[in-house]
Amino acid sequence: MPRLKTPKRKWVVWLLAVGNLLAMPLVEEVYYETNLRRGAYPPEADSIGIPIMQFIAGWVVTLPVFLALIWFGFGEYPGAVSFVAFNKKRPFVRLFGGFLLVSDGL
Repeated sequence: MPRLKTPKRKWVVWLLAVGNLLAMPLVEEVYYETNLRRGAYPPEADSIGIPIMQFIAGWVVTLPVFLALIWFGFGEYPGAVSFVAFNKKRPFVRLFGGFLLVSDGL
C-alpha cells in the first residue's frame, strides 16, 4: 500500500501553508455572513462587529508568528516525507508539524 507523502518541492508546501493562513479572513467572512443571514445575531443584542474585530486583531497579531514558524520549519525541508514516518534524528520537525496541524485546526 503506498504511503501518503508530502510534496517534493519546498515551495509547494510553503505556498499551501501561507495560502491557508491568508484564506482565514475569507473563511471568517463566509462564516459570519452565513450566521447573519440565518438570524443568529439579533438586532437588539451586541454587535456582530465584536467577534469580527476580535478575529482581525488576533489574526494580525499571530500572523507574523505563524509565518516565522513556517519559514524556520521549512528551512531544511527534505521533500517527499511520509506522513506517518518518524525520523529519530529530527524529532522536533515531527513535533513542529504536529503543532502546525493542531494550531491551524483551532
